[in-house]
Amino acid sequence: EGWGSGAHDFILPKYLRILRLLSGDVKLLEGGHESVIRSLNWKHCLGLYLWFCSSPHHPIAEALKSYDKAVEEGFASFPHPPYVKGVEGGSVVLPDGREVCAQRSNGPQDLLYRLLCLFTNRGYNMSSVLAPASSTPYMLDCRLSWHLHEALKGLGYPALSPGRSNKLHMSYAHQLATAGCVGWAAYIILFLIEGPDDPYLRERTLRELFARFAPSSAVVSDMKHYIHGGIANAVDTRDLLTPDELFCINELHIPRDWIEDAKALRARVDGESRTEMLHLLAGHRWIEAHTLLLHTLGPRCLLEGLHDELRAVLQVLKDASGTIATSWTMGGGVYYDYLDLLGREAFVAENQAVALRDLQQLDLLATSLASRLRVQSDEASSFLHRVATSEMARRVARCLMHSKREPLPIAAILQSVVGLPLTEDEHLTLL
Repeated sequence: EGWGSGAHDFILPKYLRILRLLSGDVKLLEGGHESVIRSLNWKHCLGLYLWFCSSPHHPIAEALKSYDKAVEEGFASFPHPPYVKGVEGGSVVLPDGREVCAQRSNGPQDLLYRLLCLFTNRGYNMSSVLAPASSTPYMLDCRLSWHLHEALKGLGYPALSPGRSNKLHMSYAHQLATAGCVGWAAYIILFLIEGPDDPYLRERTLRELFARFAPSSAVVSDMKHYIHGGIANAVDTRDLLTPDELFCINELHIPRDWIEDAKALRARVDGESRTEMLHLLAGHRWIEAHTLLLHTLGPRCLLEGLHDELRAVLQVLKDASGTIATSWTMGGGVYYDYLDLLGREAFVAENQAVALRDLQQLDLLATSLASRLRVQSDEASSFLHRVATSEMARRVARCLMHSKREPLPIAAILQSVVGLPLTEDEHLTLL
């Protein structure tokens, strides 16, 4: 009490600061000396106002208000986040390299300080509380922001608007996905708020996530290993799925078809037609699988002699032919009947005594195939497709010649093979 009469002139300044700090005096010293709390960090400053400048029965808001006033007047340290480093001369360095005053600054505020502001005022701006700059120098790091938002929302604090919430969800999901945590990124996307203007926001975003971060396609050497028959679960591709994808299916209950579509797209980019076919079948994409079979996979298996593998795929598509009824007869049905023709032809060749009925059925099948191959040759979209069509036409023409008990005259042979996509040498060989 006697310091005001001049006793402080006989006390060293550093000791005087300690004495005034112990006494709980946080005001300016008389005579223009520095504030006792100027060199303390903001938490210590706020603690002094809480302990010595407010009554135990008064709310925290009173101490916070006194502290804010001291910051505005330059008596207390600004509530910078921990990553902001101090330098000599009472300044701080921000992440972008700017040096600003520690007492008066428009820089980022500590997350703890903003949480106190929210605690004392529920109408406080939630966006400023969740700003990444409050806790990290990396402005795109929203890990803490997302978890804090969900925790505060669970405690009854006002949530962000739907638009801002979705932006936070998307930012965190992208951050997780780029870090290799695709499964957890999908979990975050499930928090997206759908509105009448975009009722399929979650599905669209999840499909984009799986398509963008689909891993490199596995190389499949034999499709029969994954095909078990039955249209409902014809293809088992669990061995081709990653742990993240299995987590999405088994734990998050995300439709498997969405993941299969993305993996089929990646397989197409990687040029793995077998893998693409398996994912299309597993995802029940019958039309896309039929197109792939007709233009790429079917001709390749046929020319490489992989008839069993081709037959397994055709059987699945045949069971689903109701979906592709308009194109099955002139598309996959040609390959299916051609393999049937080869089987019947082999049976006739192995048995000397063949019933007339078997020969008639073989002749009818070959005639049907010939008529469809004439049309298919005009619609072949690739070189591989044209070569496969020509190969099937050659075998069908030979079958037409030998499916009769009696040799055919030249006129009949010409009539049966006319219009088939045969080379000139093949025509001469048949004649």
